[in-house]
Amino acid sequence: MVYAIEQAIIDRYGNDALYIVADRDKDDQLDHLAIEHALADASAHIDLYLTGRYTLPLSTPSALLTRLCVDIAIYWLGEDRGGASEERRKRFEDAEKTLAKIASGEVKLMIDAPTSNSTGISFSASKRQFSRQSLKGF
Repeated sequence: MVYAIEQAIIDRYGNDALYIVADRDKDDQLDHLAIEHALADASAHIDLYLTGRYTLPLSTPSALLTRLCVDIAIYWLGEDRGGASEERRKRFEDAEKTLAKIASGEVKLMIDAPTSNSTGISFSASKRQFSRQSLKGF
């Protein structure tokens, strides 16, 4: 599951910010495939932190995950172009710290935690027939 789409980047940072990192050949055209890949890669990166703590894929991503996905994708798009600005690097590092807190449980997403769907071994037993009390006198 992808936690953000191209429009989320535009909504958060504007078209100009997206053109800075995603106009790869300077033809005033966004490289939509690169944006899509960066968002998918960022989402997969986020899943690494969520695995084990939340059931994946999430049914609905939180606004926090969308923001983290956008910040990671923008950073990686900038890196692909030969370097990221200090501001993008800082947002990426903050996203990584937040993800580490989510993974440790220090920050909780407002979604359901994983449920156990184990099909492992289970057993049941009837009431105990023999005890010290019932065998007293034998």
